[in-house]
Amino acid sequence: RVEANTSRLCDKLLEIKPSISKEKFIISPSTWLENNIESADEFRKYEIPDEIYNSFNMYQDSLRCSKILLNHAEEKNELSWKSHVLNNIGLIYHEQGDYPEALKQYEEALKIADQLDDLSNKAGYINNIGRIYEALGNYPEAMKRYEDALKIAEKLGKLSGKATSLNSIGL
Repeated sequence: RVEANTSRLCDKLLEIKPSISKEKFIISPSTWLENNIESADEFRKYEIPDEIYNSFNMYQDSLRCSKILLNHAEEKNELSWKSHVLNNIGLIYHEQGDYPEALKQYEEALKIADQLDDLSNKAGYINNIGRIYEALGNYPEAMKRYEDALKIAEKLGKLSGKATSLNSIGL
């Protein structure tokens, strides 16, 4: 740590003297944020705290945010958001060990992904369903789901999805 008068120290150390305007320039942080950062839409306003709560294992708070998101998605008929939120709700139930409810949420998310022809999310949802069957000890059904997710990942050329599926089946 160096104790010094910063302006005097810079004056002595800097050989190039920048031309500094005498005009005062002040901008408040809130003004800067308003001008430079896009405001979160109604979905992101709840998704962000949902993810924060979930990462701290505060599942009831996460579930509360997810249910608000689900209502917004249903009101706005935003099917991609609805499938995303249903999957997140499934993840919460999965973490809490409520496998039947998690499976119900994952399967509903999967139906929507099928309807939207959203192969990328479909693979993830199928993989999550496989994890439920694995947790329930139904290994043949889990393996079938993992293989289905793997086929989609290969079709999409998504190596990370393929690696997730391979990891799930123990390869």
